[in-house]
Amino acid sequence: MRKVTYFAVAAVSLLMVAANAQQPTVQGSWRVRVEDWQWFGVPGFDSDYTYAHSLLRLALTGSSGNSVWTAELAQAGLFSVPDAVAPPPAGQLGFGGALKAVNGDNKASVFLKQLSVQWKQDWGTVRVGRMEYADGREVAVKDAGLNWLHTNRISNRLIGPFGFSPITRSFDGVLLQFGSDASRWVAFAAYPTQGAFDLNGNPTLTRVNQLYLAYARAHEKGATNYDWRLFWGWFRDSRDVLKVDNRPLAARQADTEDVRVWTLGGHWVQDWNSTAGRADLLLWAALQGGEWGRLSHSAYALAAEAGFQFPTTWKPWVRIGYYIGSGDDNNADDTHKTFFPGANTPRLYALTPFYNTMNLEDAFVQVMLTPHPRWSVRADFHRLRLQRSEDLWYAGGGAFDNSTFGIAGRPSGGSRDLAEMFDLSLNYRVNDNLQLSLYKSWVQGRGVVRSVYPAGDDGGLFFIEANYRF
Repeated sequence: MRKVTYFAVAAVSLLMVAANAQQPTVQGSWRVRVEDWQWFGVPGFDSDYTYAHSLLRLALTGSSGNSVWTAELAQAGLFSVPDAVAPPPAGQLGFGGALKAVNGDNKASVFLKQLSVQWKQDWGTVRVGRMEYADGREVAVKDAGLNWLHTNRISNRLIGPFGFSPITRSFDGVLLQFGSDASRWVAFAAYPTQGAFDLNGNPTLTRVNQLYLAYARAHEKGATNYDWRLFWGWFRDSRDVLKVDNRPLAARQADTEDVRVWTLGGHWVQDWNSTAGRADLLLWAALQGGEWGRLSHSAYALAAEAGFQFPTTWKPWVRIGYYIGSGDDNNADDTHKTFFPGANTPRLYALTPFYNTMNLEDAFVQVMLTPHPRWSVRADFHRLRLQRSEDLWYAGGGAFDNSTFGIAGRPSGGSRDLAEMFDLSLNYRVNDNLQLSLYKSWVQGRGVVRSVYPAGDDGGLFFIEANYRF
């Protein structure tokens, strides 16, 4: 009933605005990606496969006075999806396995991606309806370095549209923004939609609640630019699905209570520009509390990164960083200590997404080059360890339908040593409308991976993607 009422309000508001709107504009995008997965070896199962997917989006946007409306449809298609699902603990062998497990033999769908109305006032904006949203993008920054850090190293850690997934997700709710581009309060209340790996992206997950409040401020003057943010988030999951944590199966099956997690945190990003180059510093931290079913919840996460870009040929940008997301050291006590990122976008922080930010330590080095304004190259090396060997190896981006928790958990085998990963990313902007991307990674599994996949501990991902906007 809440979902019907909610969409009725959104639809009536949109019709009222559209009745007096100017001629709407048409925009769209078409993303096609071919993925080649080399998952860790499982005898008798397809852990090395190639498949493809397509996501076509078509949006109408119109305005009337101080109002803007958006209506967008999406069409998703899957091609040659493998039956890459093995018994536990091996489970789904990459994205192909996840798509097969969720959709079976279904290959295509059409769904409502966005349907919203936004009202602009002197004090800010109000947006109501179905929309995409990501945390960490509260203020607009002009500095190229800060903008890259916002997009790739700050945003989507707690709330995100899971944009790398074949179907992605949206949110049904209300977004309030107060202030200017450089100083802004944000309030967001929403339900996530189905999607990510579920072709049916229409339903609203009304038993998953997301609240978010933040204040952010940017300072861009002279040679030093910085921005900071304080945020508070609330996540509640009352779905009747089995929770994924390090407790025995019987204990988890007996726990039908809700997940209620609050997150309090902030970030600071700064860069310094000089004739010698540009230095940058990033700090992000979060504390969590609440209830994890019958357990209390207490967790934390911290990211610290620094870099330097040289003003020479190809503009080399070298960055180092360390991330820690807490894990649980005792599955028999009354406290769940694993950091939980909610409905996020994991791929930004795990370019080959066989892991996420739960129970993780990630020490990395990355180098970025710009050999031409249309070309960009990035190389990363990650040393991955579990924060607690008593906890699980986690992957996934949170709730995406009503039949599964949205997180996969595999046993550690008593080890903390997860893997080493090296990857290369190449992007070529053909023109203002078309971008081509290549990605290749090599993963060498260590103790944790070997305990789950003793027949093959090395893996990787290769994909080629075309993204056309019109």
